[in-house]
Amino acid sequence: MLAKNIEQKLIDIFLEKNSQINLSAIRDEQGVRLRHIQDSLIPFEKGFVKLKPNQRVMDLGTGGGFPIMPLALQYPDVHFTGLDSVGKKVIAVESLIRQMGIPNIEMENGRIEDFAHDESFREMFDLVISRALAQFSTALEYMMPFAAPGGYVAIYQGPRVNDDLVEKKNVIRKLGGELVDLYNYRLDDEDIDRYFLVIKKLGKTPMHYPRAVGIPKSQPL
Repeated sequence: MLAKNIEQKLIDIFLEKNSQINLSAIRDEQGVRLRHIQDSLIPFEKGFVKLKPNQRVMDLGTGGGFPIMPLALQYPDVHFTGLDSVGKKVIAVESLIRQMGIPNIEMENGRIEDFAHDESFREMFDLVISRALAQFSTALEYMMPFAAPGGYVAIYQGPRVNDDLVEKKNVIRKLGGELVDLYNYRLDDEDIDRYFLVIKKLGKTPMHYPRAVGIPKSQPL
């Protein structure tokens, strides 16, 4: 986990920023500590995915800055890119990054469907992650095009993922991936299982994915 002083500083500045602009419904110190910071870090501390120096990680739908900020603080030799379509959230997270003095995060503002077809971003990342981005098959359609062949996609999920894997298992292969494992974990104050889905990118994602803006959500694979 993060050093206590760093964790406390992140909590303090996040709560202050969250009082100015709605980044999260979680507005208490313990909630940020557990449901944002701890939840962001546990899958990596347990080794579900291992990060190595100089790897490139993309966080899609960065929102209020989790998991990207705790991960960048914990892994200073890894390069992180955050993408969100809401400009005011990107500006807010950039402010938090400056206050925390985090040098290894670059933020981008725009639509996933556009960035995924940009050669500077498509299939350029060792790992693509998301929390609360979209329902299962939509999230996969957004994420897989960013992962380099041989790289990984990892999604923070709820219990519904067990049904999704049965109903949508063909989507993983269609997008160029293969399921590695589905891990579960719990936060310190909960008896509810949380899930972390890891997919390996075996080959290139077909160029027509993701489909045009709005279609992945309105017509899930």
